[in-house]
Amino acid sequence: MRGLLLLLLFGALAACGGGASDVTASSVASGAARLSLVLQNVAGQASTTVYANSMTTLVVSLSDAKGVPLSNRIVKLSVNTPSLGKISPDTVLTDSFGRAQSQLISNDNTGADVINASIDVDGKSYSTAFNYSIRSLDFILGIPRLDLSTLSAGGSVGVSVSLTNSETGLALDMPLSVSFNSPCADAGKALLSTPVLSIVNIVNGVKAASASSTYQDKSCAGADEITATATLGGISRSAKASLTVLAAAAGNIEFVSAVPELISLPGTGGNTSAVVQFKVKDLQGSPLGGQWVDVVLNSSVGGISLVQSAAQSQPGSGLVQVVVNAGSVSTVVRVTATLRGANPSISSQSNALTISTGLPHQNGFSLSANIANPEFYSVDGNEIVLTARASDRFGNPVPDGSAVSFMTEGGIGTIAPRCSMVNGACSVTLLSSGDRQKLVGAGRMTVLAHMVGEESFNDLNGNGVFDSGESWSDQGEVFLNGNETAHAAPLSLLAVDGSVYVEPFIDFNGDGIYNGPDGQYNGVLRSSSIAGSVAKTIHVSSGKVIIWSASSLGSNVLTYPLSAGKLCASGSLISQFAFAARDSNGNVLPAKTQVDLEVIQTVLVDALGNAINNPAQLTGLSSFIVPSTSAVSSFAGTLSAVACPIPADAQLVVKVKFPSGMENSQSVPLN
Repeated sequence: MRGLLLLLLFGALAACGGGASDVTASSVASGAARLSLVLQNVAGQASTTVYANSMTTLVVSLSDAKGVPLSNRIVKLSVNTPSLGKISPDTVLTDSFGRAQSQLISNDNTGADVINASIDVDGKSYSTAFNYSIRSLDFILGIPRLDLSTLSAGGSVGVSVSLTNSETGLALDMPLSVSFNSPCADAGKALLSTPVLSIVNIVNGVKAASASSTYQDKSCAGADEITATATLGGISRSAKASLTVLAAAAGNIEFVSAVPELISLPGTGGNTSAVVQFKVKDLQGSPLGGQWVDVVLNSSVGGISLVQSAAQSQPGSGLVQVVVNAGSVSTVVRVTATLRGANPSISSQSNALTISTGLPHQNGFSLSANIANPEFYSVDGNEIVLTARASDRFGNPVPDGSAVSFMTEGGIGTIAPRCSMVNGACSVTLLSSGDRQKLVGAGRMTVLAHMVGEESFNDLNGNGVFDSGESWSDQGEVFLNGNETAHAAPLSLLAVDGSVYVEPFIDFNGDGIYNGPDGQYNGVLRSSSIAGSVAKTIHVSSGKVIIWSASSLGSNVLTYPLSAGKLCASGSLISQFAFAARDSNGNVLPAKTQVDLEVIQTVLVDALGNAINNPAQLTGLSSFIVPSTSAVSSFAGTLSAVACPIPADAQLVVKVKFPSGMENSQSVPLN
C-alpha cells in the first residue's frame, strides 16, 4: 500500500543559538567573545533599513569580553530570505581590528529579513542575527545635459543625466538603468546608445551619480527633443532637453573611435592614454584632408590632459587623431572637436572615456559555481561551471583581457588554468576526475581563483585615495585553504587516505617563503601625504568549496520514530519520522537527485474481503528533487493509520535516483 508524505523542512540552528547576543569562544583567553553586525548606509551611518535594488555595506565586529579585537577568524554570513537579497561575499576574515566587511545586495522586492552570522571556534559553532527591512527609494532624475546645444550634420554629442537620492540629496549610490530616446531616433534619423547604467564618480571629493549616452545624427536636420527615463522599485522618472541639429553644410566632423574606452590611472599598470579619432567630411560626405580641428576636454579634473590642442585632418582619410592622458582621479571624460573657421560652428564629441584603476580590489572579487553539489565523487567526467567576477574599488568592471588563474585542492579534478575577463567576468569548466582520497575532507574540495589587484580600504573622507587612519583589509600571500577553517598561514594537513597535504601558496614576491600581512596598505590609490608611500599590488582571491557528492546514501538517513513513539504504540494512530538528504561521506546528496518515499506492507483480508490489519499511510507529498546546495537538508514527515494494528511487515522505504542513473534505497520497519 503506497501513501503520501508531508515534507517539512528542518532549519538548522547554531550550537549557541541565534539572536544579536554575545557568543562564547573557548579558545579566547577571557572565555567569551562578542560578535556584532551593523549595516551602514551611503552616509556611513548605522541603519536597520536599506533600499530595494541597492548594495549596502555590512560591517562585522568580533572581540573578546574585554573588547580586544579578535583577528583572523572566518565569519559565515547568510540571509533567511534569498528572494529579498543576498550577502556577497558570504564568508569574511576579520582583520587586525577584529572587523570585516561584506555587501548586502537587495533585490527589487520590499519587506523584512534577517542576516545571520556564525563563527566556528574549537569545533563549536556560535551565531548572532540582525533584523533589517527593505523599502523603495525615490529619486530625482536631472534634466539631460548636452555638451553641445547645436550639432553639425552627422555629428555626435554626449548627453548625461544626474541621479540623486530624493531623501538625502546625495548621489544615488547604486547602478540604475536609464533609457534615452528622441523623435529623430524613433524615426531612424538619429542613434542614441540606450539603455545605459548609471555610475558613481568622485569629483573634488564629492560623489556624483550620472548616466551618459551618445547622440549620433543620421539625417535629423532640425529640432529634436531627448528624453531620459529611469525606473526604480516601481517609481518612474523622466526628463527632457532640446537639441538643434544642423543640416549638411560646407563640411562636418564625425566621431570615429576611442581606443581603449577604459584607461587606467597612472601607476596602476594599465593603459594610461587613449587615442581618439574624428573624421572631417565635405559637402558630399567624402573625407576631407588638410582641415584644422581644435579639440578640448569637457573636464580637467585630476589633471586629465590632451597631448595636443589641435590637429590637421589627414589627406585621403580625413581622419583627425588626438591622445588623451589620464589624471589622478577616477572619472568620465569626453573630447569635443570643432572645425576651425566654420560659421556657424561645426563640432562633434567623442564617446565617454572611463578613467579608473583597472585593478580589482579584494572586496570586488568573487567566485561562484552554477552547481554547489555535483555528482562528482562516484563519477568521472561530470562538469560544472565556475565564474569569477572582478571590479575595481569604484565598482567598474576590470578591463577586458584581465587574467584570472585557478587551482584545485590537491590537483584533483580538471580545470582550465586561467580565463580572461569580459565585462568583468569569466568562466571555466571543472570536471570530476582524480583520486578523491587525496582530498582533505571526504567529498569536499576547495577551488582557488586569484588575480593581480589591490587591498580594499574604507574611504572615510571620500577623496578616492587611502589616507592615514583609514582601515583596510591587510592580506598576506594567497594560499589554498584545504580544511575550511580560519588560519593565517598555510598548514600541513592529512588527506582522507592519511597522506600529507601541504596547503599551496602563491609566492607573489618570488622569495620562496610565505609572507603574511605586512601592516601596510598595498594598493595604487595611496595618498601622497603618507610617508614612504609606495604603490604596490597583491593577489586578490576567492575560494569556493565544491561538494563532491557521492552516488550512495549515507547510513541511517531515515529516523523512526521521533519523540512521539512508533505507529500504533499505545494505540497511537500518528507517528513522525525524519529523512536526511545525506550521502555516504556525510555530505548533501547530488543536485537533481530524485527522492521518493513510500510504505511497503502486506494487507491481510478475511474471507469476506474485510481488512484484518490496517495499512500505514504517508501523509503529504512523497517525492522531491535535491536542490543545488552545500548543506545537508533534513525533512520531517508523518505516518498515520485509521486503526491498529498495522501490517507486521510494514516498512518505510526511501529510494533515490542519482543524475547518473544509479539508484539506492534504505528502509526502516514501522513495528
